Amino acid sequence: MATAMASCGNDKVQSMTSFTPGAFGWCPDITDPRDFPFTQGILTKQASTHTPPSNALPNHETDPPLPAIQILDEETLQLFQRSDGPAHSTAAVMSLSLVDWISRRWRGIPMNRSSKFLYQMTIRTQGGGGVMGVGLRATLKTLVRFGAPPEPMWPSHSPSPEVPTDPMLFAFQSDFADLKFYRIDDRCRPATETLFAIKQWLASGTPCLFGFSVPDCITSQSWIPHEHDRSGILGGTAAIAMGYDDNFVVNAPQPDLRGALRVRCGWGEQWGDHGYGWLPYRYVLERWASDFWGVLYPQWTSTLE
Repeated sequence: MATAMASCGNDKVQSMTSFTPGAFGWCPDITDPRDFPFTQGILTKQASTHTPPSNALPNHETDPPLPAIQILDEETLQLFQRSDGPAHSTAAVMSLSLVDWISRRWRGIPMNRSSKFLYQMTIRTQGGGGVMGVGLRATLKTLVRFGAPPEPMWPSHSPSPEVPTDPMLFAFQSDFADLKFYRIDDRCRPATETLFAIKQWLASGTPCLFGFSVPDCITSQSWIPHEHDRSGILGGTAAIAMGYDDNFVVNAPQPDLRGALRVRCGWGEQWGDHGYGWLPYRYVLERWASDFWGVLYPQWTSTLE
């Protein structure tokens, strides 16, 4: 059983290496009935063309039990986060990093695309300008609508104008036209069902996007403390869930927090376990983590393993 010590109001944390995250910019998505929900038919269609798809939502009481531990291939994930890029672009960084993982996993082809372009175009489609946070839904919609050019064509460190204008930058929309994204969490359902749906998606073999509120007591350790009643919030950040462990325990002054998601944040490899860490299930159950989105390319993923 994996065990970690974490506490916001504990001297033990104060002695740990202090850490200030430098990447935020995630804004929670409001509920939209037009979102495509994650249903059993999504996995059924991917796994077999001979089985009729089901529109049933994940249900922990009727669906087959899930494995207690599921960790996906972390070596395939290449995080395109530049230290000199937009600090509020985590939604774009994580979205493109997940698409790259899917492409590497199923086609063996990398897709190193410009997160700065995607971030700037997402802001533009929302009628904003300058530096601001964006949601994952808006980011994924922008990716399908406009695509994203290769990183060298619109590098994150370049002194580029605020709005991309070169027509060549928009010539890659077809690479993302068939991308499908599904809302995994549902605020109208119990949080326990949301957690089960997240684990079910991860158990199918594909990571998912999400965002969470970052407590001001976070350290460089590879687990994220959960004591929102005793700490402030630094901001929201997007992340990628790469798996889960029902037996992972974070010890704190309150009763043990059992179970955690394996996550990749955009804070560089100096945080956690080379950029990876553990987010207690409590974040999901208390809705401090939300906007879980699954992304698929149906023409690439004929089967899910």
